Amino acid sequence: MTDDQMQSLRDDIAYMKALAQEGRQTPVLGGAMLFTSGVVFGLASLVHWAAFVGLLRIGNWGVFSVWMGAFVIYMVILMFLIARVKRQVGVRSAANRAARAVWSAIGGSIFVLGLSIAVVANKYPHSTEGLLIPSIILALWGTGWAVQAAMANVRWMRWMAVTAWVAAPAVALFAGKPEQFLAYAAALVVCAVIPGLVMMRQEPSEVV
Repeated sequence: MTDDQMQSLRDDIAYMKALAQEGRQTPVLGGAMLFTSGVVFGLASLVHWAAFVGLLRIGNWGVFSVWMGAFVIYMVILMFLIARVKRQVGVRSAANRAARAVWSAIGGSIFVLGLSIAVVANKYPHSTEGLLIPSIILALWGTGWAVQAAMANVRWMRWMAVTAWVAAPAVALFAGKPEQFLAYAAALVVCAVIPGLVMMRQEPSEVV
């Protein structure tokens, strides 16, 4: 191996060590996004439960409108949160770049899967695929937490991935029953609201 190749190898190793060190030292941003997601869609799930048990008489289209309204509200808030995160210290770290990429991909996947299931439900009105949406979302959340934990090297985030993966089939046990939406709301509190608050407390207050 030539001197140039040895130097290139040493540079590559130094770069990887710098990335790892950067991930350990820089807090992962985006806690407000997770918190907002958990609150907005958790409340939508509670409204769905209330409609399911007859506390609210809004019909199927009313329930659909609640979920679409929650999506619109979240997207509007998300635009402001993204603008704020872009001004925070550490936004360009490897861990935060990876976190933004994976959560954006998961959000897109959830939207496309939801749209696909809606198409199937419209074509086959008695299909039951829609009952799996909460579990699919939780499974994808587990993936997001797993990637974020690996990049940030934070142990409690690994446990959040495991929690989301365990919650996915647990929520599916109540499929077709009102309790499914209570269980989903509870899972969002555990997997999004609480960890979102923890991350927000760890984020630097400075903006650049």
